[in-house]
Amino acid sequence: MSDDIPKLRMAPPKPPEDIAGEPKREPARTVPAASSAKFRIGSVQYFNAVPLTRGIEGEVIFATPARLAEMLRRDELDAALVSTAEVLLTDRYDILDGIAIASLGEVYSVLLAHRRPLENIKEVFCDTASLSGLNLLKVLLAERGLKPEFKPLSDPGKAAEHDAFLIIGDPAIDFQRAPHKHEILPHPNPHGIR
Repeated sequence: MSDDIPKLRMAPPKPPEDIAGEPKREPARTVPAASSAKFRIGSVQYFNAVPLTRGIEGEVIFATPARLAEMLRRDELDAALVSTAEVLLTDRYDILDGIAIASLGEVYSVLLAHRRPLENIKEVFCDTASLSGLNLLKVLLAERGLKPEFKPLSDPGKAAEHDAFLIIGDPAIDFQRAPHKHEILPHPNPHGIR
């Protein structure tokens, strides 16, 4: 492992006086003990999320990150593993600190593939499962002065038919392993954010 890559470490504990000075958050909704309502949990069906749902798989609703965010917004879930874009753009959530699907290095499950030079791309077809990948791609392209039109990609399995596309998960890994004529923008999602 390279010394250039920072090591994961726990944040130092805060003294009580620092905690007392922090702004108070609104308490999370709770289900009354006498209620027969089940706690509704959502997660993604990606291998890297297994440690977060191990042992309760039968009680979890599995969906894409974008779908989980929609369900959480509509109060169809009580808790869900959602993309950072959802959390950053909506202030109604309580966040469980210290738990995430993330990477300190490159990830191969989120990518932008293109046949033409980036400067000539007018539209990018984007996997609708991803929120953070799409928002990060918009930022990365805007930093290069590029503002293509972003359109939904209805079938990630047919992504290679397009000049430029953003895909995530197994389809992204499968695409990289198969022969193709597209270039891949290096590190479209360097932190593994979905």
